[in-house]
Amino acid sequence: TRKEVRNKCGDFKEFKKFKYSKNTTDDFRLYHVYYDENNIVEAVEVFAGVDVEYMNVSLFLLTYKELKNMLNDEKIECDSTGAIFHTHGISAYAPDGTKIESLLFFKNGYYK
Repeated sequence: TRKEVRNKCGDFKEFKKFKYSKNTTDDFRLYHVYYDENNIVEAVEVFAGVDVEYMNVSLFLLTYKELKNMLNDEKIECDSTGAIFHTHGISAYAPDGTKIESLLFFKNGYYK
């Protein structure tokens, strides 16, 4: 829950990420936590500079192309700013096409 996250993670700023967001987001400086309308975590966005491992690989050490090859997701959705790897519950923001700037880890159904 939002309350549990705040108790464990410390100082934060609450803000509305997008105009049409259903709920506010908590900014813990190196990561953002997104909540559903019941204040249950639905996604966490982590920014470059944080060591995030998945499948024993530090993801921010990879290029965007290397990440796409590693995850090899049949359900991938790409656009000019990055990709959504639905099978893994990960979204990568890499607007220059090489450097991963942020990674979003989301629950099933987050992208509807």
